[in-house]
Amino acid sequence: MAFKMRGSTLLVVLGIALLSVGVAYPFATVIYTYPPEIKIYPNSPSGTSSDPTPLVVGETINIVATVRTVSVKTPTCKVTITAQGFSGETVTLTVYDSFSEGQYTYYIMKKPNWVIPSLSEGTVLTFEFYAEAEKLQEEGTLSNTATSYGSIATVNGEFYINGELATETSTHVVYNPTLIIEFKATNLGSKISKVYIHIYKDGKQLATKVLDEVTTDERWKTTYTLPEMGSYEIKGFFEVGGKTYRKMSVVVGWGEGWLNLRTVLMVLGGALIAYGLFKRD
Repeated sequence: MAFKMRGSTLLVVLGIALLSVGVAYPFATVIYTYPPEIKIYPNSPSGTSSDPTPLVVGETINIVATVRTVSVKTPTCKVTITAQGFSGETVTLTVYDSFSEGQYTYYIMKKPNWVIPSLSEGTVLTFEFYAEAEKLQEEGTLSNTATSYGSIATVNGEFYINGELATETSTHVVYNPTLIIEFKATNLGSKISKVYIHIYKDGKQLATKVLDEVTTDERWKTTYTLPEMGSYEIKGFFEVGGKTYRKMSVVVGWGEGWLNLRTVLMVLGGALIAYGLFKRD
C-alpha cells in the first residue's frame, strides 16, 4: 500500500533535513566592521614640554584623559608621574563618563584629588599616560600612550600700606589712623582663594580683616582704623588650595609720640657709638 505524505508533513521533514545539513557542515561567519583602534588624549594636565601646565605645591588636581576607541572593550588607563627629586608614582584612572559619536566611543578617565608634591619651583613633572583595551571581535589587545607636562610654580604677591610696599621687615609711620591695605598678585593670582591680615598691639591680636578682591585675580583691598596712637604689628597672609602663606609682618607707628621715641632711640644709639669710638682712640 503506497504511503501518501501530506504537504505539511513534507515541510517538517525538509526543515529537519536542512537543519541536519547545517549542523554537519557549518558555514563561516563574516563580520564587516571598523578596525579596532584606541587613542588617548591627556586633558589635565595638558601642558607640553615647551609650555607645561603650572602646578602649585599642596594643591590637588584631577588627572584626566579622554580615550577614543573603536571595536574594543572598555579600556583601562594608568599614568606614571616622574620628576627630578621625586621618587615617582603610578596612578590608575577610572571611567568617569562615556559617549558615542559615529564609529567612535569616548571614555573620560579620571583620577581625582591628586596632591601636587612638594618640589622646588621650576621642577618639571612628566605624566606618561597609558591606555589598553581588549579587541571586541577578535583576540588580542591594543594600547596607546601619550605624554603631558606640568611645572611647579609659586603663587606670589606683595602687600602695600598706604601705597608703600610692606615686607617682612619694613616699618611704616603714619599720621592718620585709617590705613589702606592692598595686596597685589605678582604670579598666579587665579590660584589665590583668600587674602587677610591680623593686627596686633602689645602682643595681643586686635582684629582680623579679609581683603576684598577688587580686581579679579590681581588686587585685593581693605581699610583699618587704628584705635589709638602707638605701635602696631600687622601680619598679612594669602591662601592657596587650603594652604596659608605669610607675606607681611610690619610695624606701623601712629602719632608723634611713637616717632619721638624712635628718634630718641636712634640719637641715643648714635651717641653711644660715637662715644665708644672716641674712648677706643
